[in-house]
Amino acid sequence: MRRKKPISTSIRETVITRDNGRCRACGIADRDAIQCDHILPESRGGDDRLENLQALCGVCNNRKGNAFIGELPILPPVEGFGDFADVMHRRGVFMETLANARQTEFASLASIAAQMRNNGMEGYKIRKHLEKMVDQKYVEKILQATR
Repeated sequence: MRRKKPISTSIRETVITRDNGRCRACGIADRDAIQCDHILPESRGGDDRLENLQALCGVCNNRKGNAFIGELPILPPVEGFGDFADVMHRRGVFMETLANARQTEFASLASIAAQMRNNGMEGYKIRKHLEKMVDQKYVEKILQATR
């Protein structure tokens, strides 16, 4: 498994400062828990430019994985870590956003695979094409849905 190249400390600090030390998804303001997330994931061609990075806490970043949901808005600064109830509410909304994005992506890729199959493309070629776009385990689910 490929190890990702770490984002430099200076870029990380710039992103966290720009984003007011808050997770853009849930709003928690714990600078020690904040990570730099790629808006367009590296696995999908994203890079380490500031325009492609946003602050997410470890919880939200791990849940997002390599999903593409676009850029989240920068939240205003808060005192302390932020309101617990607000953070938990925002995490719930974020999880719904992720679920919708994954469902939309799955439907789109399943449609592409079905169209390829209807056009007579062989299964292994469809698999190769899909593997360029998403993880291999995800490809298997797509192919099963289109059989």
